[in-house]
Amino acid sequence: MAEVRDFTSYAGKLNRGDSSQRLSDVEPSYKEKIRNHKLAVVFRTSAIILGSLLFIAVVYIGWRDKEYSEAVITQETAITNGTDSYVLGLNGHVVQYSKDGVKPFFSWGPTAMF
Repeated sequence: MAEVRDFTSYAGKLNRGDSSQRLSDVEPSYKEKIRNHKLAVVFRTSAIILGSLLFIAVVYIGWRDKEYSEAVITQETAITNGTDSYVLGLNGHVVQYSKDGVKPFFSWGPTAMF
């Protein structure tokens, strides 16, 4: 059978304010909950930003201090430079230009002057 309880004493405590005093000890107010949540968000965001900056700094320092000690040359092409000629890379190809004209260099060697 169902239990019937008398809630008059509980209602009396609510009306007198005794229960609100007791509940505030157990459960924080909404303002306090909001404040705690804001602090948690600020600390969590700060930790994520600090961790990201630390990671970026470690990667950058590792990249900056890197030195290459050897290289493997697979193909060579002889380039005869005149006094006024310049060599530059153009879309993956090597181009030599001077007052005389432009000369492209391919993997099989130089071609005629243009």
